[in-house]
Amino acid sequence: MCINKPNLGSKVKKTLSILLAVCLLFSQAFYVGAWKSDNGNGTYTNPVLNADYPDCDVCRVGNDFYMVSSSFVSMPGIPICHSKDLVNWEIIGYVYTGLYNTGISYDLSSSYENYGHGSWAPSIKYYKGTFYIGLYEAQGKFTLFSSTKPEGPYAGVQFNTGFHDPGLFFDDDGKAYIVSAANDFMVAELSADYKSVVKNTKVMRVESISGSLLVEGSHVMKRNGYYYVFRTSTPGEAYEYCFRSKSMYGPYEMRVILNGPKIAGGSQIHQGGAVDTSTGEWWFYIFQDGQGIGRRDILVPMQWQNDWPVLGDPSTVKNVSIGGKDYPIGTVPVTFKKPNVGGTFPVTVPGNTDEFNSAKMQMQWEWNHNPNNNMWSLTERPGYLRLKALNTNRLWRAKNTLTQKVEGPDCTGTIELDTTNMKDGDTAGLCIIGIPHGYLGVQKANGVKKFITNINAGETAEGTLSTGDTLSGNTAYIKVSCNLNTNTATFSYSTDNTNFKQLGGSQKLAFDMGTFQGDKIGIFNYTTASSGGYVDVNWFHYNTSAGPNNPYQGVQPKTYSAYSEIAAENFDTESQVRIEPCNDGGHDVCYIDNGDWLRFEKVDFGNGNGSTSFEARVAGANGGTIELRLDGPDGQLAGTCNFAATGGYQTWSTQKWNISKVTGTHQLYLKFTKGGFNFKWFKFYGDAGTSSTPTSTPTPTVKPSSTSTPTSTPTTTAPKNIEDLNGDGVVNMADVILIASAFNSVSGNAAYNVKYDLNKDGAINMGDVIIVALKFNKILS
Repeated sequence: MCINKPNLGSKVKKTLSILLAVCLLFSQAFYVGAWKSDNGNGTYTNPVLNADYPDCDVCRVGNDFYMVSSSFVSMPGIPICHSKDLVNWEIIGYVYTGLYNTGISYDLSSSYENYGHGSWAPSIKYYKGTFYIGLYEAQGKFTLFSSTKPEGPYAGVQFNTGFHDPGLFFDDDGKAYIVSAANDFMVAELSADYKSVVKNTKVMRVESISGSLLVEGSHVMKRNGYYYVFRTSTPGEAYEYCFRSKSMYGPYEMRVILNGPKIAGGSQIHQGGAVDTSTGEWWFYIFQDGQGIGRRDILVPMQWQNDWPVLGDPSTVKNVSIGGKDYPIGTVPVTFKKPNVGGTFPVTVPGNTDEFNSAKMQMQWEWNHNPNNNMWSLTERPGYLRLKALNTNRLWRAKNTLTQKVEGPDCTGTIELDTTNMKDGDTAGLCIIGIPHGYLGVQKANGVKKFITNINAGETAEGTLSTGDTLSGNTAYIKVSCNLNTNTATFSYSTDNTNFKQLGGSQKLAFDMGTFQGDKIGIFNYTTASSGGYVDVNWFHYNTSAGPNNPYQGVQPKTYSAYSEIAAENFDTESQVRIEPCNDGGHDVCYIDNGDWLRFEKVDFGNGNGSTSFEARVAGANGGTIELRLDGPDGQLAGTCNFAATGGYQTWSTQKWNISKVTGTHQLYLKFTKGGFNFKWFKFYGDAGTSSTPTSTPTPTVKPSSTSTPTSTPTTTAPKNIEDLNGDGVVNMADVILIASAFNSVSGNAAYNVKYDLNKDGAINMGDVIIVALKFNKILS
């Protein structure tokens, strides 16, 4: 929810943040651009999390699921994710905010870094009202954290021994165990207070089927009197092993239960565990090695046969010969029916875009190693992230680089950077953290600020340096565009957030055993001088071609008459655009860049003589181009509409163009081949044969240039006080909650309540929510 206009003031940003908070009352609302596994039709598509969430472990508490994953030297550490259906996840907290007294692995200096270490392989369990999370640390220690709340805060007890890839387990009698090690099968029993080890026993030796590969990553569960331990072999194989016994100390039988998912974009599977639903279904989470994306999470259906787990699509299960033995194994589905959890829940995704309007950092962000908390702020300039430059010799060892994960299949991150207070020696901008790494920033030297890139730098070696234009003003826009299919990225910059210029070559994205992590997008500021200045980041905007998709999930695509006004935000699918409140009334589609598009599934042009012209309500400082395409983004071209500049992103003009004849019902693509503008509504003119006449109220328009013909602007006037849903005389949070509940009811296939369909479009959707939210927002301001 954002204005596509440079230098958005803090007061305006704060007002819009109220509206954003209202919409976030129910997370099915505005997507901010993210991979979405939930297909909205009862199915999901693997990977569920298309980003670096390695060593995933999941537990169920009642009807809620919780996941933890490794974070190595990132801070805060060990993200905790929550889901209601095993498909839609959001980050709710971290196990720790910093580890400052546990060794040097978490610190970063000009002479030291330890990216591939830190903490990893967390195991989460819930026992008698308490969440327990155990993890291994690079200092050869095991730490057991506990909290009565899944999001924390957590208190930790560090043991004087380490457990490689620990699998935590609480037995029926309250005894706690840790199964660990690689190849050696070790079982440690904890003391009654879970603060020390009573004994640590080697139960057996496990060798991989194909040779001397590690078999590690223990996950432990119990069912029908059997103890089950799941382990995975390291690269060279792609086998998930299951061991079972009637005793924790064995003897154990062994089976291979998976021989690798054939899912594009990843390779080796590694480490996973089982989880059940309250309805009695069983599922298995496992992660899959990738390249620049890191290690992404795969959800696999699971059955039981003779007290052995069988993984894969049940319809594909067959005996597979491995190491001279046959094991029942199914294929890992790409798309499959969602878990039956007894209900339907909104689509949720981990966050990414940030306007920096909160005094607390959003959950998706992690610092690269321990930060210096005196050198950054979200409150010194409200509405901005302030980064103060710390001394170092290069980005790889720069403290206070703020990062979030790259995401497949592609992602783009952009920042607005205020460089007013930079000093000589400072370099600030946007980077890719990985091996290799790279960045595009503004560098100040001798009082002059220039754009500069460093591409494909190593841990100790510089990459390819390029220098761009001089920054004459203070505001810069820096963008990194990542393609996780080709594992490459490019950097570009702009001074108007519209016209971007690439600088430097192609940045390689790779998974490297030196970091054990996928690539991350980072915001940085460091200085080679003894002391530096600071920069202010107004926002970080994130986009992906995989989302946000249709914000009206659960509502079937409706058929639009081409000859009635169609609101732009009622698209069925889109590519990297957003919806925002509009000063022309209602809301508009913004963040339109070259190559973006909107898709409307069913637009009826009738069976008469067809369309003759196209009209649209647009706003943009530099004009733009809309291509009308039928039945595909590169389908039949019905018209190319070049519109004139209107004077600003909220200065609206209605413009009209002659187009080719179109008849019948089509999938309509509005493809933007010259971007940098906002878009409110459109309609066609012509002879439908049986066309309907829209109800509209003419209003004055802004006169465009002579290249287009202005017409009247149809608008719909809503009845007074329709936003006061509970009739108490004021539009307040009670009304917001009512409309949010109605929205989720429709998406959950409950009865449609016409009272809450405020814009009368036949569905209770985001349009209705915004009507209430805007009125609520107006009262607040």
